[in-house]
Amino acid sequence: MVESCAAMEGEKMLKLIEQEKPEPFDHFASAGKIPHYSKTHFYGDLCMKQGIEVQRISARDEQDQIVATALIQWEKICGIEYGYICYGFNLDYTNSETLGFFAKELTRIARQRGAAYLHMELNVPRLEHEKDGQVKIGGFNNENVAAWMETCGYKHLGYTYGYSGNRMSRFTYCLNLDQPLEKIRRQIKHYASYQKKNIQRAVKVQLSDEQDLSILVEAERELAHKLHFLPKKAKDFRQLMECFPNQARLYVVSADVDQALTNLKKLRSELIKQRETLVNPQRLEENQKQITALDQEISELIHDYQGQGEIKLGAKLIIQQGEHVYNVNMYTKKILPNFRAAFALHSAVIEDCWQRGAKTYDFEGVSGALNPDDPYYGIHDFKKSFGGDFIEFLGEFDWIGDPKQYQKALQLQRWRRKLRRGAARLLYR
Repeated sequence: MVESCAAMEGEKMLKLIEQEKPEPFDHFASAGKIPHYSKTHFYGDLCMKQGIEVQRISARDEQDQIVATALIQWEKICGIEYGYICYGFNLDYTNSETLGFFAKELTRIARQRGAAYLHMELNVPRLEHEKDGQVKIGGFNNENVAAWMETCGYKHLGYTYGYSGNRMSRFTYCLNLDQPLEKIRRQIKHYASYQKKNIQRAVKVQLSDEQDLSILVEAERELAHKLHFLPKKAKDFRQLMECFPNQARLYVVSADVDQALTNLKKLRSELIKQRETLVNPQRLEENQKQITALDQEISELIHDYQGQGEIKLGAKLIIQQGEHVYNVNMYTKKILPNFRAAFALHSAVIEDCWQRGAKTYDFEGVSGALNPDDPYYGIHDFKKSFGGDFIEFLGEFDWIGDPKQYQKALQLQRWRRKLRRGAARLLYR
């Protein structure tokens, strides 16, 4: 534990620790008002495996209690060094004195290193929203935190829309698991009907291990072909699981297609038998629609999948730190649309984490698109359907130590993203 300096904060003395011990660092970060797995030493270990230097910074009060933490990644691009703090620091953001002290001390460290800039996204909620994403009238407003950051020398990069090329999303949905399981199920849109359909189609979700990471990789690669991005490799996911022991868990969704065929044929027979008792024209019409849809689905299953037995439809990687669950990656194959693989993964993992004592379930990012005509609306609407709370964060902040090097680094990063997109279009077209 390296003690860097001591500074006065109002009438209280705070001291800065430039390499805090992992255990107290994690304990404070996980118990704070704005926790995230990227604020713990486990994430720092992952960064170091990728060749990135990491500092665990903390501030302690006169009683030697931690009051703030930050995990700084020191990165370089073409020799230009800069600091990055994923989702910002962890502290009581309502305490302006602690916030001011810590924010300024972080810039001092960056200045001493000769860093061109220090970048962070703050996962401090900006405004209170209704579940549909609309701003709640009379709700909280934390924009004063952005103002405080600016007085400490940071530049606020604005309230960006969509994903905007930033590393972490500015919007997310977070489901409260601190309630009865039946209540959670009732909040999920179409829960009963989707569960019934998936039971009929022999869809199941199982906890797995790193040997099944290939399923996640394969499903991600399919999406990469569609959206033109460079997918992660199995070793990237494997490193994450190694760095978050007993916290990272992999779930796999599959379906027994042959059993599904048996079940659907039985269901079709039941619908035909049901016709004999129906007299209402509307119910007869609905019955016929169901039979026609089943005929088409059964025909497609026989033609494309009969005899294949169990098919892996996708996978999901999460991190559970204490009471908090974070969705890290989830990919499903774009086949068998009536086998609701994404719904199955989320609903099964929600229930498993609830059984494990989780209190929050973070869907880890939506675009914030509220207009149904928006191209990003689909994923937003899907995550909204699970009944979570819509959360908007304050966004990105930069402290600029060297304006020329800062602009050069930003340009190089834009070129790098452009090259990656170009490479993705060539490799995954």
